[in-house]
Amino acid sequence: MNDLDLITRLRPDVAEPDPVVLSRHRMAILERAADPAPVRAVRPRFRPRLAISGAAVAAAAAVAVMVGISGPGAPPATAATVLSLAADAAAAAPAGHGDWTYTSSVTVSSEDTRPKRVDTWVKTDGSEAEVRDERAAPWRGVIPEVGEPSLYNQSYDYLETLPTDPAALRAEIYRQVQGDLDRLGVQNLYTVDQWAFQMIAHLVDGAAPPDLKAALYRVAATVPGVQLIDDMWDVSGRHGLGVTRTTTNAGDMTTLVFDRDTYQVLGWTTTSHDGRAAGKALLATGLVDEAGQTP
Repeated sequence: MNDLDLITRLRPDVAEPDPVVLSRHRMAILERAADPAPVRAVRPRFRPRLAISGAAVAAAAAVAVMVGISGPGAPPATAATVLSLAADAAAAAPAGHGDWTYTSSVTVSSEDTRPKRVDTWVKTDGSEAEVRDERAAPWRGVIPEVGEPSLYNQSYDYLETLPTDPAALRAEIYRQVQGDLDRLGVQNLYTVDQWAFQMIAHLVDGAAPPDLKAALYRVAATVPGVQLIDDMWDVSGRHGLGVTRTTTNAGDMTTLVFDRDTYQVLGWTTTSHDGRAAGKALLATGLVDEAGQTP
């Protein structure tokens, strides 16, 4: 399930955001699970200790340098090449086993610019969750049902039902994203390609079946407008290759960051047109038998 839907189900007292705010932040970071305040559409600047500023990220995204291959060990030449290598790496990863998903991450949110670690366990059927936030009390409880499973209301079990053929998966992502754009009536703010890329970025930053992650990267390579940044950072300060795209008509960017040696995803960063930024650095993810365990 996406993070905002999970938060709403964990904490039903959270106020429903304005539709435009909701459309821009459908998948807000899980750290909000322990805080009942409404989500606000504000992106913070990175602290200097991350060795990156929001303006620097925006500048890097703006140039989006397409690097060339000049010899052994040179970086891939295009975003499509990086995504293809990421797909191969994802497909080779072990599937794991267990009844719970585990995700450990460092996040920078719109409510708090200080990076913090959040560990989350969610039952594969989406019925229970446990959240350990380094700056909040641990929480564990039942997740209320809120309708039919979808990309916006997902569990690991639901992800296992999605097609892994890239063409079929692309069609399903675009169908659901277009339906959401139509429902919210915000086509003047976003395009279906923008939201499709943002959806993919959020689907690959947690536990998902390896063959599905591989297919998601192959779908991302077909989204028009993706570009390569030859040196990008995640919110924990790790450097890697960036695959970026505008995700609003105002020029906001979403960037997937990949390890330049293994092509494993390091996380994602969002940067606004005025230089503000937020994001999530993925530390570990997988399946475990019980909440509290790590892979």
